Formats: sequence, structure tokens, C-alpha cells
Amino acid sequence: MKTVVIYDQCGEDVIQYFVVNADISHLDRTYVNQSEESKCNELNKILFNDNCDIAVTLLKAFPVQEVIDGAKVIVVGFVP
Repeated sequence: MKTVVIYDQCGEDVIQYFVVNADISHLDRTYVNQSEESKCNELNKILFNDNCDIAVTLLKAFPVQEVIDGAKVIVVGFVP
């Protein structure tokens, strides 16, 4: 099961998207600096590698075909 993630940076950058090859729907509505610490830590492990570089491919267009193919859709983000 894949998950399409809508990544909202709350005005710090445009909304972007990425796809995860796992069901991470339990992280829906997780916002770093705003949500439960364990969920924020899990989200950060998905977003960043050990060098704190972005670990996902951010897309500017919503990956419609992934949803047509059955992916779940969630919203996560970062509150400055």
C-alpha cells in the first residue's frame, strides 16, 4: 500500500507532495512542532536522512495516478 503525502509548510514554501511505499495513514494531520512528539519523530525519519537532508522526492504536482492506483492520501506539515 502506498501513501500520497500532501506536505504543507504553512507558508514557508508552496505545498508539495511525495509518495511513500508504505501505509503511513496513521500520520495524517501530523504537523512538526504542533503534534504528538512520537508522530513528529516518525515523520522526521521519513522526511530526512541521518545527515538531515531531505530523503523523499518532493513533487510540485499532485500524483493523481498513484491515487487512481489505490494509494491513500494524507496531509502532514511543518509549523514554523
